[in-house]
Amino acid sequence: MGLLTGRRRRAFNELNGWVAAWGPSGGGVRVALMPGITPPDSTNTGAGYTVELNNIHIGTLTVSGGTVSVYITEPMPGFMQVVRIWLVPGGYVYDNGPTPGVDLTPGTYQVYATLRVLPTSAVYGSAADLTLRCGGSPAAAITLRVPDPREWGLRADIYTFSSPSWPPFGAGYNYRGTWSVGAIYFWLYVSGQGDQLGLSSPYFSRVLRDDSAPKWAAYWINPAAATWINWAIKYTGRLYVPWSNIRVGVWHDDGVYVRLCSIDTGNSWWYYTSPAFHVTSGTCGAPGEYSVEVGYFEGAGTAALVFVIGPGAGNDAYIPTIDGAWRCPNFNWAGGTCSVGWIFVPASPAVPHFRGTNYTPGSTDGGGSPGP
Repeated sequence: MGLLTGRRRRAFNELNGWVAAWGPSGGGVRVALMPGITPPDSTNTGAGYTVELNNIHIGTLTVSGGTVSVYITEPMPGFMQVVRIWLVPGGYVYDNGPTPGVDLTPGTYQVYATLRVLPTSAVYGSAADLTLRCGGSPAAAITLRVPDPREWGLRADIYTFSSPSWPPFGAGYNYRGTWSVGAIYFWLYVSGQGDQLGLSSPYFSRVLRDDSAPKWAAYWINPAAATWINWAIKYTGRLYVPWSNIRVGVWHDDGVYVRLCSIDTGNSWWYYTSPAFHVTSGTCGAPGEYSVEVGYFEGAGTAALVFVIGPGAGNDAYIPTIDGAWRCPNFNWAGGTCSVGWIFVPASPAVPHFRGTNYTPGSTDGGGSPGP
């Protein structure tokens, strides 16, 4: 008897990144799933939902050699909120804990699951095996785990504050939670302060609404609120840079800093502002993968943050994502505008892009494959 699975599969929603991935692992199956938050609809783009996998097909079980009893004996993993596993035909072998199991005659059975992780960032990195047993003998493992945020993109740590003091993310900043995102881009704006770039993609938050936040950030700030002000985000991750000499530009409202290669803007951009574009130059040495950190705070009104990078000379500019980048071949580095429109280009040695440790970029924006 064995548990067989097909190709990798994944789940994505409005939270600017991937929330689940599952696929084969030896003779079993591995499922990775982000914390089960229920984000508020901070951008007025649709109905609410909870991050979970509901009634998904995770594998096929083959029984041979006679009737056997199939069951799971492990207790409920401490980081999970919901774990239900059943066979079709057959019935439950796990329902938030062990069940009596089912007796199966020789044949092929489909394995389904409903899974939800606890809604707290304290569970990142947790993992547990639930073992399908046949007549007392282990047959296949179902591994449940919560991926590190940087596996599938950038780590985004969310804070609240009373006053955006410098240095950030220390005294006076209250850590709320962490998410994983696929780009550094959101523009939630007051009427009359429209988005200067006009982009939209799976990894971007862009809507006309003030005193707001991306859905993933709004949950950690206050999921019961109707508006969101006085919050901050620290992004950390890895950025592939194809040039030795670089320029970095940031649209921001309110304050921001950038640390990448030789660039450290310090507190020179860390202030209240209407949407503004600032640019600086630096060097990275040889083309390659580099640590990047972007800190941001929002007071009230428009919330805007767009990270742009390009070579040290010329008009090329890129807004990187984990699948590649949006390119403007005629970018105004003084004013931060693109006169010809943005075109998506897949990740390659010539294209800057964020990298996850367990993520394969796709040929389209949002088309990549997180590893389970």
